[in-house]
Amino acid sequence: MKIYLIENLDFPSFKHHMRVYLIVIASIFFSLSISAQIEICNNSIDDDGDGLIDIQDSDCDCDQILPSGLIPNESFEIMECCPTGEADFQCATSWQQAAPTSDYFHTCGITYPTWISPTQQPPQPLPDGQGYVGFRDGKRPGRPDYKEYVGACLTDEMEVGKVYTLDFFLGFPLSSNSINMTIYATTECNNLPFTTNFDTGCPTSNPGWDQLDAQFIQGDNEWLNVTFDLFADKPYTAIILGPGCGANLNYENDPYFFVDRLNLVEKVEEGLPFTNIEGSLCEEEITLQLDLGDEFGYQWYMDGIAILGEESNTITLAVQAFNVGTYSVVIITPVGCVLSEELELTLPILFGEEEATICEGETYSIAGDILTDAGEYLYTYESIQGCDSIVTLNLNVLEASQTSLTPTICEGEFIIINGETLTLSGNYFYTFDSAINNCDSIVTVVLTVLESATRTEFFSICEGDPFMFEGTDLTTTGTYPFFYTQANGCDSTFIIDLTVRENYTQDAFASICSGEVYPFGTQTLADAGTYTVGLTSIYGCDSSVVLTLDVEEATFSQIEATICEGEFYNLEGTVYRNAGSYQAVTSNVNNCDSTIFLDLETISWNDGVELPLDTVINLGSDIIIIPVYVAPDFLQTVWLDEAGEVLSNDPTLLLTGVTQDQEITMTAVDEYGCADKDNIVIRVDRNIGIYTPNIFSPNGDVSNDYFRSTVNESIGSLKEINIYDRWGNLVYHRENLTDLSVWQGWDGKFNGKDAVSGVYVYISTFLALDGKEENVSGNITLIR
Repeated sequence: MKIYLIENLDFPSFKHHMRVYLIVIASIFFSLSISAQIEICNNSIDDDGDGLIDIQDSDCDCDQILPSGLIPNESFEIMECCPTGEADFQCATSWQQAAPTSDYFHTCGITYPTWISPTQQPPQPLPDGQGYVGFRDGKRPGRPDYKEYVGACLTDEMEVGKVYTLDFFLGFPLSSNSINMTIYATTECNNLPFTTNFDTGCPTSNPGWDQLDAQFIQGDNEWLNVTFDLFADKPYTAIILGPGCGANLNYENDPYFFVDRLNLVEKVEEGLPFTNIEGSLCEEEITLQLDLGDEFGYQWYMDGIAILGEESNTITLAVQAFNVGTYSVVIITPVGCVLSEELELTLPILFGEEEATICEGETYSIAGDILTDAGEYLYTYESIQGCDSIVTLNLNVLEASQTSLTPTICEGEFIIINGETLTLSGNYFYTFDSAINNCDSIVTVVLTVLESATRTEFFSICEGDPFMFEGTDLTTTGTYPFFYTQANGCDSTFIIDLTVRENYTQDAFASICSGEVYPFGTQTLADAGTYTVGLTSIYGCDSSVVLTLDVEEATFSQIEATICEGEFYNLEGTVYRNAGSYQAVTSNVNNCDSTIFLDLETISWNDGVELPLDTVINLGSDIIIIPVYVAPDFLQTVWLDEAGEVLSNDPTLLLTGVTQDQEITMTAVDEYGCADKDNIVIRVDRNIGIYTPNIFSPNGDVSNDYFRSTVNESIGSLKEINIYDRWGNLVYHRENLTDLSVWQGWDGKFNGKDAVSGVYVYISTFLALDGKEENVSGNITLIR
């Protein structure tokens, strides 16, 4: 299925079709909802997620059908009278019996051939409107040649050599399952009817009638959309629909069939050519045009993707490179769509040359590139319109003279070259003017800086120990440099990094439980106190540790607890379910033994609670939940929803406007904190009630003056209602009505004036309380 979102199209040739803002191009023209799996063909979005957008997707292929409007009163809605009996075919405007006793039906009167059998009723719902026709294909007893046909003169003759598509709905009642459906045509409209004799047979038994096509079709109490491709080898002006000339083998079952909503349209095999193409890219605007008339819809595409907003028969493209692509246009008709030919737009390319010269070491900048080497370079430039031009650059590089210097200095010394003071080893480059070719002379200075030799040695001594170097007695922590001269004449430095380690005393703290011992050096300690031990540090220096030892005592505690019957008490990982005295040993905050004594009491269970059985209510209804039984010992009641949220503490629970299934829990607690609970499941039935009348009389008599739908409590709001006249004009629109009690409905006026009496089409969308949309549509008759 392909979908085009189009606004305000007016198709005069199909004026009896309902015109709405959504036109669905498929086997049906209109749809009230769009699935997320359907490709919308003119919104520049890949709606069905297959990687193809708009008419790139085969879902959007056009039927190449141009409307011709050749079938009059195609849905049998226009009538001269309401049918009341057999063969009332004269009531259908522009149609007639092509042979005796074919029938016209309408919901205003007779709706099926009651004179044959109650089983010969049309399938429901009807495919289009309220009118339709029917015919026999045989009759019992013993009448296989008894056939009926329906016919009409076309609004214009079929052009010779063209292919036309005829599609209509064929209805199969319960007792009629197959037919050789046949299409006949004549070049003379006055050949209708082709006979008034029951025994004449089929149309081709009479002069002037041709059989255009036939299909054997089967159905089972259903409406089928049937399509014929008809080749006009003559200028036909009238057609007949009905059974083939051969006998229907089921004629003893009185086979009977219904027909509704016929379309006969011209079929276009190839893409339509543009009617006008002017201009070219990069020089001037380009205008494309395909004009079939203002009554059709147009949508332009670039590379198969819709150009949003381009919905006229002409498109003008500015001088811009981003307009390069393949262009086409889809023409939207009441019966399908037609694709134009494709036009590919490309950009011209311009060429040019440029010469440049630089000195060696210089750079040449072009198009963001920095060039240093001689050669030929190609660059592409883009104009503000995005059009390309290619420039060839020939770059020449002139050589520069070079000189090298290699001075040497000691670390800490410097050298000055061309006003710059140099102190670090490295390569330095200087440029001087040259009179030879106007290019620079480059001097390279390779500077070597000899390091002053420096060596550091690390020493450590204990506090009070002597340290002598080069006749100097060193006694404190620090760095001591001694200076010498190297063979290369640069300085040499020897550094002594001396650390003097202190003899220190360290404090320590520890605790043990009563009855335990603590090892300390060579001692084993059991009593609290202060103890000292002498040690040697990791550096070999004297040290001592002073320990302060604490002795902690064991602790005892008493717990009295109460539990409900069936519950348990957890004491340090052990579960107790019965009354009694218990003991557990664990560790206290000092990691010493802690003994806990538990006196446990068990409270007996009460009689409990009971809620009603699970129940079902209508969407949006209220419900009061009254417990069947609550034990008198309970002091507190709590009502909870499925999420555990508290709903009420009252003895009963009122729920208003219920919109979804839910489980309610009632919990009752006695004076000891013992509790019992019960659940009730409430299920919601989507009993949607939308009741819409089919007639109203806005004549000011305070009776039936407004048209509106009546809803039950399941409906929360009206999302949208549109009412159209028979020409497709929108005569009434409302949306987003959240309080339906204040909405009167349509008062029968259009643009402030009384609307004419007749049949109107309404499309309504309501929102149920559960958030789902409910769509209602149909016909309403306005009488005054």
